[in-house]
Amino acid sequence: MPGANLPPADALLARLTAMERAIQALQTQQQFVVSNPDGTEPVVAMGCFPGSTISYGMQVYDSSDNIRAEIGKFINGDYGVLVSDTSGNTQEVLPEVTDYVSSALTCSSTTPASIAGSPSVTIVTGATGDYLITAGAYVGTPTGGTATAYVVIDGGSPHSIFGLGGSGANSGNPQSTRQGSTWLTTLTPNVAHTFTMKYATSTGTSTFGANYLAVRPI
Repeated sequence: MPGANLPPADALLARLTAMERAIQALQTQQQFVVSNPDGTEPVVAMGCFPGSTISYGMQVYDSSDNIRAEIGKFINGDYGVLVSDTSGNTQEVLPEVTDYVSSALTCSSTTPASIAGSPSVTIVTGATGDYLITAGAYVGTPTGGTATAYVVIDGGSPHSIFGLGGSGANSGNPQSTRQGSTWLTTLTPNVAHTFTMKYATSTGTSTFGANYLAVRPI
């Protein structure tokens, strides 16, 4: 009797993994599983995922059967994208909003003042209410002067985020990145918040050119 022509062990394992994923898809009320071209391993699963990081949507797996991306409604109530590394560390991807003003803004106020044309952005926070702010400019100060830039959130109090100064005339390109939860506070989740810049100078007239403001929900 001729011997059976069995496929390699790794091919059998891949097929069993595909079958297991298909069974899990049915158990979790998923809609369907899409396999890669050779049909040995499911790489995308779409549908409902009770007990997972998403309530429903799409999960993408790598060749080692790790979830690497998820798109849909998360268990925290957000809609969006999650990405994961091979250790299972997950980060929600939310859109960063930026504003850049190339023209130089001048300021002679010794207290934080609004200047026409200064950067302003509006973001919708995620479920955590947390965010990152990055702000910078090319700053010029008069003799002995100090120039400071501030961030105002939703029309509230100004908070200094970067500055430049010295004993003589000075210029440079300072910038700073701050996280809301460690710098100021978290914000109301899942609603729009507006971030604007204000400026002040200790003496004379300071200039703020190439103004940049970026805010990213995290």
